Amino acid sequence: IRKNLAGHSIKPEWSGTGRFMLMSWNTDGIDERQGKDLILRTLAIAEQISRLQPAVVLLQEIIPPQLELLAAPQTLGQHYQIVAPDNPRQPYYCATLLHKRHAKLLGPPRTFHFSTSQMGRHLLTVDVVIDGLERAVMSVSNVHAESTKSEKAERVKQLTEAMVTIADTAASSSGSDAAAVSRSACVAGDLNARDDEITTARNRGKTRQPGVANIKDAWSHCGSPKNHEYTWDTSVNINLGVMFKSRCRFDRCLFATPAASFGSWRPANF
Repeated sequence: IRKNLAGHSIKPEWSGTGRFMLMSWNTDGIDERQGKDLILRTLAIAEQISRLQPAVVLLQEIIPPQLELLAAPQTLGQHYQIVAPDNPRQPYYCATLLHKRHAKLLGPPRTFHFSTSQMGRHLLTVDVVIDGLERAVMSVSNVHAESTKSEKAERVKQLTEAMVTIADTAASSSGSDAAAVSRSACVAGDLNARDDEITTARNRGKTRQPGVANIKDAWSHCGSPKNHEYTWDTSVNINLGVMFKSRCRFDRCLFATPAASFGSWRPANF
């Protein structure tokens, strides 16, 4: 980890290209079966982050001991700013990591607690400037939507709220002169989403904010690469000892870009 991050001369591959990397990872911090393995898994996450050096990292289902480990100067603390939600309602939550050299936080982070969640779920939003591109602000919302198939109704409510939030942000881009600011927005994380739930949430959201109709799925926008389709695939990941076969695209990134023609962020690779 220290070798990957050593020296200010070492830059991520994407740095200086007008692009940035966004990573999302459900850390599974509350799995009681992990024991000491939780430390090793958290260090493995830190190693991946240090190797790729994303500008923004969205972590879900993280617990305080994991954050303490990630924030240590021997791991990521010297290079990443860690943003946690206000007053989390469960001992696990979302956390967002910002690369100190490449992602500048604008203003305080915002926490929106889903009022009817039975699992303490929330939306954690940060506004960032990437590599000094002050006129192209990126608003990133980190979310872990309600889990399990039986909680579909609550999950759709949360997805609707998230879509309206990013559509509102994209619509707030102002002006077309030299002082204009473009605001792109995305919501990403473990959405626990099924395709029909995304469709229902989109249709509901459009009645509140017409811009929801223009929200796109990053995976689809990048050509729907089959090798990155499933984020829950028990045929290739059996770390929890699951014996049944399940392949789902639970983890997603939905994005909204402003109608204005000046600088906005769009997915290039997935």
